[in-house]
Formats: sequence, C-alpha cells, structure tokens
Amino acid sequence: MGCRKSRGNDREQHHGNHPFSPDDPPVCAPAGCRRPDRGAFGCAVRAPTAALEQFYSILRLQDPAKRDEFTRICGHHKVVENALLFVFLADFRRNDHLAQVLGGVRVIHGYTALALGLVDATLAAQNLSLAAESLGLGTCYIRMALHRALAVCQALDLPRQALPLFGLAVGHPDQQPQLRPRLDLGLLVHTDVYRDPATAELERAIEDLGNASMGELPVHRSPQEKRLFLKAVLGGAWWRQGETGHQVARAWNHDRARSRAKAGTGLRSGIVPCDPGHAQLPSCRAV
Repeated sequence: MGCRKSRGNDREQHHGNHPFSPDDPPVCAPAGCRRPDRGAFGCAVRAPTAALEQFYSILRLQDPAKRDEFTRICGHHKVVENALLFVFLADFRRNDHLAQVLGGVRVIHGYTALALGLVDATLAAQNLSLAAESLGLGTCYIRMALHRALAVCQALDLPRQALPLFGLAVGHPDQQPQLRPRLDLGLLVHTDVYRDPATAELERAIEDLGNASMGELPVHRSPQEKRLFLKAVLGGAWWRQGETGHQVARAWNHDRARSRAKAGTGLRSGIVPCDPGHAQLPSCRAV
C-alpha cells in the first residue's frame, strides 16, 4: 500500500498506515449527475483506454459491513476509517452485456483482456488520485485486493468476470508523512537502448531504498538489515504469503455456482490457471 498527501504546490508526500481525518472529501459529482466530466470521477473516466473498451469499473464502498470486511481482508483498517473507499475492478462483464445488446460477442479474452483491464483501471485510478490531490486531499492505494482476490470477490459478492485489482482511499490526511524513497532516475530512464545497471549503481540503490518505511517512521537499518529487507521486499516474499496464481485465476471467474470447483479444472471465462504453485498473477491462454 502506498499513500500520498497533497501539499499545495509542494512535492507529494507518501506515508504508510496513517489515518485520514473525518472531514467529507469533495471528490464526487453531485448525486444523480450523469455527465462524465464532473468532479474527480470525471478525471478518472477521461484516462486513456484501448479502443473505447474501458475494461474497468469503480466500486464505491459505503456499506459499513462491506468496508470492514474489505479492510479486514486487506489489513488496513485505520487508514480508511474516515476516507472514501473505492475498489477498482477489471470488468469484462459489462462489455459482454453490451455485445449481447448489439448482437455480437466479445472476442478479447484471456491474458489480453486481463492486461487491458489492469492498464485501464490503473490509469483511471491514478487520474482520480491526482485530481483528488489537486483538491488538497490525500490518497492511499491498497494493493492487497488482487493479492487476496478470491476472498475479496466473496466478501463483496462480485459476479463472474469482475476481478478486484486494488483499493483507493481518499480523504483529508491528519499527519505529515515523509516522502518514501525511489530509485535514481538513472536506473529508470533509458535513452535509445536499454542499459543494464552497474554494480555501483545497484549498491547506491540499496542504500537509497534500504530505510524505506512499511508503516513505521522513522526507520534506521544497518547495512546488513537493508540488504535483508530489500531481498524480502523486492524478491516478492510479501506476495507469497497471499493468494496463489490459481486462486487469482479462480477469482477472475468467481461466481457462487463455481466457487467450489476443484483445483485444476477449466474455467468458464475461457482461461486456465497456471501452475498453482506459482504465487504470481497467472499466465492464461484461450481454450
């Protein structure tokens, strides 16, 4: 999870599990407004999308029971307590309905559809985040929704072909968090050709990132502790403690009638899971 706080014209501020204040954030368009150019949501829907597909939906969680269950699953009660809470979905169900009305069928499936949904939802969420920050608000991404996708699908009663990707909390931050470290631009920006980093650059990156806070501020790690910390984080140890690739694939196709299907069976949406032992987003193929 990464949190950001707007500070006028200053640089953005990132923080961990820091709560929001209870003031009502001015994010949404007026109730009943159908125009897609109003409020921060208007910025979200104007994000680029592939050929008008718009393979995403935004689920606003207002029901206290659903909010509590979502934050319990994702492990971030405190930070969303007074915030608006949105769950971004990779959504293929709506386009199936549109295709049916038009007398056609959706032909984009499997990994391609998933990749487009991930990109569309991420661009929309970042537009919403930037718009909220321009209003003086703070935002906090909750990454564990995809990490524990099957549990989230069940808790939010999501239909088949609606996959939770991440949550986004929006509110008035009540703390002044510090910037989290980032890699040097020399490691991120390439000109004309891709360049592998030199060992000295990687050592500087370890030094720069080694005191990154995962919620506790400040952090002062020894050189050995920095290496162990980054080995765990960058190596994906946090991911392996959550859903397996097969469980994420099941969540993609989640509906109550199929939720008890045996591991390894074919899935209704035309994809099959990767090796259940791999704790990563599954590679899928059409069947």
